[in-house]
Amino acid sequence: MLPKWLIAGTFCLSFLWAQNNGHLSVGEIQKVAGKRNAAVQVKIPLSVDPGYHVNSDKPTQDYLIPLKLT
Repeated sequence: MLPKWLIAGTFCLSFLWAQNNGHLSVGEIQKVAGKRNAAVQVKIPLSVDPGYHVNSDKPTQDYLIPLKLT
């Protein structure tokens, strides 16, 4: 069976790559261990090219797309 951190990291990276237009890059994800059925937290280092930005997860305007990581 694959480690949880590998499964979670692969899922997160595939989501980011699907949304990526070349201006967002993902750094190395740390290894995480946790108990079965327990929530774990991991920091995913992201970098946005100069001159670009991402919106808040709760933007103030209807036309802005919220940032979501799943």
